[in-house]
Amino acid sequence: MLISIVIPTKNRKEILLESLDDAIKSIENFDAEIIVVNDGVALKDFPADKRVTLLENHQSGVSAARNKGAKAAKGDVLYFIDDDMSITPESLLIIQNLYEQKMLEHSCFNLNWVYPAKLQETLKVKKIGRYILHSSYHTLEGRMHTKINPALQINEAGGVASCSFCISAVNFEKINGYNEKILFQGEDIDIALRLQRNNIATKIITKITCFHKQKDRLEIDEYLDRIYRGYTSQSNADMIDMS
Repeated sequence: MLISIVIPTKNRKEILLESLDDAIKSIENFDAEIIVVNDGVALKDFPADKRVTLLENHQSGVSAARNKGAKAAKGDVLYFIDDDMSITPESLLIIQNLYEQKMLEHSCFNLNWVYPAKLQETLKVKKIGRYILHSSYHTLEGRMHTKINPALQINEAGGVASCSFCISAVNFEKINGYNEKILFQGEDIDIALRLQRNNIATKIITKITCFHKQKDRLEIDEYLDRIYRGYTSQSNADMIDMS
């Protein structure tokens, strides 16, 4: 097995199944597997597919879910995506090439993404949507607060975005995976620091091959609640002070 795609999920069955369908189609011509780690209520009527493994995480948090998926993975390369991330065969081809060119020995990569065009149109008529567009949070570039040079095939990155994150299994084990004290948000900040301490460079594949479908998170109350829970998660893990 070359590539293990790890998808943590929690109570988003409809959008998960969309992403899973895209992932299954994408791995058709690759030596790859998909591991879904469920952190929420039981996923009834989950589609049976020999390329897909479903694990239960019993509401232990996203970091523990990713670690559990990585531990079960058979692949030389781990590709972590969110349950609302749509990947393509080109995503897998890029990862395969990174592996064959031995670029994953001392580096890890974020595969570039953007919100689908149809979703961007929906954002224009939503208050929170207009804020997302204005802030460029509908792109990896905006979400990571970094500038991507489109003339370069690979850009340097100042951090990690686990929604579309590729790392060798060896290096993931070397840094001891994700910090399981971080239940919801902030795990990317923590893991980026440990990658840096272990001299593993963080980079971005410039070409867009993934599409983030956060179409079910466009209401202001829920958006603010996620921000609050994110900072609370970091506070509980002693990353920040919320006094």
